[in-house]
Amino acid sequence: MNTTMAKLISIFIKDAQKKKFIYNILTNKEYKNINNNTQILEKLESKIDNLQKLEKLESKIDNLQKSISNLTSVVRAKTDASSLKTAVGDLRLQQLGSLALLKNIIKFFEDNNLIYWLEAGSLLGAVRHKGFIPWDDDMDIATTRECYEKLKQILPKLCKNGISYSEGDIIRIFYKNTSLQVDIFPFDSGNSEELPDAVSYKILTNKLQKIFDNIPFDWSNYRKSTIPEEYKLKLRDIYKDEILQNKPIPEKAYLFFAPHCFTWKRVLCKYDEIFPLKKIQFEHMELCIPNNAYMHLHNYFGDFEVLPDKMSSHHVNIGKNFSEENICDILDFIEKSKLL
Repeated sequence: MNTTMAKLISIFIKDAQKKKFIYNILTNKEYKNINNNTQILEKLESKIDNLQKLEKLESKIDNLQKSISNLTSVVRAKTDASSLKTAVGDLRLQQLGSLALLKNIIKFFEDNNLIYWLEAGSLLGAVRHKGFIPWDDDMDIATTRECYEKLKQILPKLCKNGISYSEGDIIRIFYKNTSLQVDIFPFDSGNSEELPDAVSYKILTNKLQKIFDNIPFDWSNYRKSTIPEEYKLKLRDIYKDEILQNKPIPEKAYLFFAPHCFTWKRVLCKYDEIFPLKKIQFEHMELCIPNNAYMHLHNYFGDFEVLPDKMSSHHVNIGKNFSEENICDILDFIEKSKLL
């Protein structure tokens, strides 16, 4: 048996993909008389050598990726996340514009006796950076169900001078045709002061996710897309049956993201984790945060003082989509908001 055929058999035995490759070669009409055709054997030997080189290259790439991953983990662990520099350029303009939009919303909340607190990435930015996470590009706040329902009734009063909103899974506030955005999350209350056990809550969230997977929500047009009421009712019914149980809600019941919110993680928190609210510096403003912000953030992010694996903005095309008109609108809006 010649060297080439020995290689062929070796590959045939070890690797399924190469087995298919060799089979195709051996059954091809051009190679039917392979043992009698030296020229074809040489071509086959060249192809086999290339495959083996590719195998070695793939192995080197795999090892390199592992080394990069290990190095990244070391850098993340040794980097003080709070020392990262503030964003610059269009992203910074986006951040300051979103903060100006929030300033308008907070005034509206205060004028109508509504409460709010920073939530999710905005809360993390406040605690860790005293402002925006360097790569964040919008603002997140939360409120109680009672305030949220009142807000839905009076929101049209806020919508003037370029401010608009959508009500999909949550309320989102926008400014003109820019990418400025503030997300408002409602928090519902449980039926006791004690948190449900982890197993029962996991079963509940799995049921919720099955419904979410079938909701016809168009993320490519989320400013106009809404969740049909029938789905909201299904989600609320699950909570009523398995958590709320139609019992009276105590004054200091535990809290959780409303079931109709699209969120990457669902956690429960005790009343005193949120209330009474506190104030914290955020850029040049003082904003409300949960009473135990550290615990609240830890429940969502784990060790939030360590840099995450992925650091990217929500709106990946910021800058690319900024027209001269957008930039002028945002700068003008920031300037006017200073007067509030």
